[in-house]
Amino acid sequence: MPWRMLGYYQGIIEDYFGNALHEGERRVVQTVLYIGESSPNMVSRISQDSLRFRFTLRDIKEFEAAADELLRSDNPQDWIIGVLCKRSVDINEWRRVALRIRNISRQKDWFWREASAMFLIAAILRRLPPTELKEFEKVLQVNIEESALFKDVYDQGFDLGYGKGHDSGFTSACRRVIDAKLKAENITDEVVKKKLDTLDEEALGDLAERAVQSADFLSDILGIKLPSPGPR
Repeated sequence: MPWRMLGYYQGIIEDYFGNALHEGERRVVQTVLYIGESSPNMVSRISQDSLRFRFTLRDIKEFEAAADELLRSDNPQDWIIGVLCKRSVDINEWRRVALRIRNISRQKDWFWREASAMFLIAAILRRLPPTELKEFEKVLQVNIEESALFKDVYDQGFDLGYGKGHDSGFTSACRRVIDAKLKAENITDEVVKKKLDTLDEEALGDLAERAVQSADFLSDILGIKLPSPGPR
């Protein structure tokens, strides 16, 4: 994360400050909001050779007192932050936010159009039960092929708060993306399904990434070499 934040910092300076370190009173202030059950222990600085860089790391639950205000906002991003910053999950509140997002205009700015994808990513990050995730997917009807946000997330390596050590959540997220792609392309071949069941986490991650890019997804699946049956 520190190196990624440094990359973001560089991009912001280049795009908005013309490569200058600052412009007048404007500064780049970077904050990472941690979403997780335990206390955040992520490294938030780089100290290497002559490089010194740091950003602020905050637990999103620190903002729980602002949840109700956020939920009263007119901005769908605020609604999502509003349910994310609560220490306990009120699934009915998540349902109400999902319904509000479903009913907003799809003709507004990109953060309105991508609100459904943002909500599902937030639900995955908050580790909501699979039954509720499937419910929200059905309510919001996100088309992963048309969502620039989902494509960006998977292009950057499925940084959804899972990964190694959280196999069930990460694998589940990958399978949902793959299953949505199969449904969109009307691929129902049992051979395909059986092959998917043999894939390990890494292979599923690679395949899910291709699901939002590939024009010939069936060939992608059938061309995967099966994992070795021996110990890894």
